[in-house]
Amino acid sequence: MSLVGAVSEAFGNEGLVDKWSRRRVCFVRLRSTLKVLSLSGPDPRAFNLDQRIGTDRSYEVSQAWARALYESYPEIQGIRWSGRHSGSICIVLNDRAPMSSLELTQDADISHPLLWPRVARAADDAYLEILT
Repeated sequence: MSLVGAVSEAFGNEGLVDKWSRRRVCFVRLRSTLKVLSLSGPDPRAFNLDQRIGTDRSYEVSQAWARALYESYPEIQGIRWSGRHSGSICIVLNDRAPMSSLELTQDADISHPLLWPRVARAADDAYLEILT
């Protein structure tokens, strides 16, 4: 997921990014392949869905689908979809994804002087208000 996608999906409902929110930003790298169910492009049609699954404003609907897919496909370790705020690809991992498959490469407060300019630029690109 791009930083613009991550910022817009994390802060899009609020419409603003607060530098002093004490939120953290983490970057990870995959160490091994994960089994992720795709709900982007034509793939949702396999479940009688369309792109609205990632854009529906009712989180209850998308959460119910996520639970149903989790229960129906015990081999999946996450879901991939087009984000509701930016259209960028989003991935959520579930409890079946082994932590050993991820390598933490960066973890910092959103206000960190080396990170904040990147976050603010991503927020600006996503048309979000920026509070500094």
